[in-house]
Amino acid sequence: FSLHPVGAGVQWHSVAMRGASGTLFRKLDRAPFSRQLRDIGPDLIVLQFGGNTVPYTRDTAAAERYGGWFERQIELFQALAPTAAILVIGPSDMAQKTGLDWTPFPLLDAVRVALREASLDAGVAHWDLLDAMGGLGSMPAWVSSTPPLAGPDHVHFTPRGARQVGEWLDRALWAEYRRWERGGNTPAMTGM
Repeated sequence: FSLHPVGAGVQWHSVAMRGASGTLFRKLDRAPFSRQLRDIGPDLIVLQFGGNTVPYTRDTAAAERYGGWFERQIELFQALAPTAAILVIGPSDMAQKTGLDWTPFPLLDAVRVALREASLDAGVAHWDLLDAMGGLGSMPAWVSSTPPLAGPDHVHFTPRGARQVGEWLDRALWAEYRRWERGGNTPAMTGM
């Protein structure tokens, strides 16, 4: 993949990695990856992962191992871009068909907790998307809303749902910024 600086002002470089768990950054050729990050000089790195790991996580120990692997990815970004803030966005709610019902994947919460702990242990920000959506079991309501905010697979957002999530993240960031401006004496925001 490629990262490159273009112009001035606010720039967004997105590296879409369909089906990725977010644990591959340490496998990249370190010299060119480091050079690309240095040339861009990001102020903020956003890592949104976990959803592709959830269906394949077999037990709590596997979720904890994933959290450890993910924390090492965060540490890599901290080493390669030491002045950048890092935000980890945890997995959304997602459901699987169980008989006639849609139920959350059994280890979704374990993966969410592992990512949150990895983020906090590494000293980076974490935004709990699952919590923002309404918690475990909220996906069917997103699918059945009018208009739908998530697709019939009970995993992926519709464009409208993705826009809603983006607006909530924007509000959360601005709320935390205002809290910081006031001296940070108010409790940190834990949900929307």
